[in-house]
Amino acid sequence: QVASWLRTLGIGRGDHVIVMLNNTIELWEVMLAITKIGAVSIPTSTLLSASDLAYRVEHGRARAVITLGALAD
Repeated sequence: QVASWLRTLGIGRGDHVIVMLNNTIELWEVMLAITKIGAVSIPTSTLLSASDLAYRVEHGRARAVITLGALAD
């Protein structure tokens, strides 16, 4: 289901996706889904500042960032 959701967002084979989640079941569901569709996951600490995250998005050529709503601010 998560892989299908990622595909509806336009994520596909070879796309880079930053995963900024705590060590919970959601992290592992997302990582498995990213692998299943052939995308590349970039695991990232939930403690990053906005500028650190922006740097990773730019230099990692990330197509998407997956995080919790509380961390999105």
